[in-house]
Amino acid sequence: MLICGCTPLVIGRGYPDYNASLSGLPLNGPVKIMRDAAGIPHIYAQDKHDLLVAQGFVHAQDRLWQMETLRRVATGRLAEIAGEARVNVDFFSLDWPGSRGPCSTRQWTGYSLFP
Repeated sequence: MLICGCTPLVIGRGYPDYNASLSGLPLNGPVKIMRDAAGIPHIYAQDKHDLLVAQGFVHAQDRLWQMETLRRVATGRLAEIAGEARVNVDFFSLDWPGSRGPCSTRQWTGYSLFP
């Protein structure tokens, strides 16, 4: 249920620009990141430090949306970025055992889910 609720959010955001040139990373030399047809990153760097910085960047580029989305699902705050259509996911997450406790329908009265 949670994954189905997140699918439109993930698809709607699209993918990062893999062809962009960036500056501002703490690198000692030039780094090249190339992706193959399957989207697998190949990192070419001159030293270990630059390789690890580039690896962290690639990992964040590929997974930051996932971490942010799952954090919002777990805390019942997905509707803040995905819209009112995801209030049902938030209500489910907040009412889940081990969450912040049972939801009060009073706090959801502003949404059309609870008239």
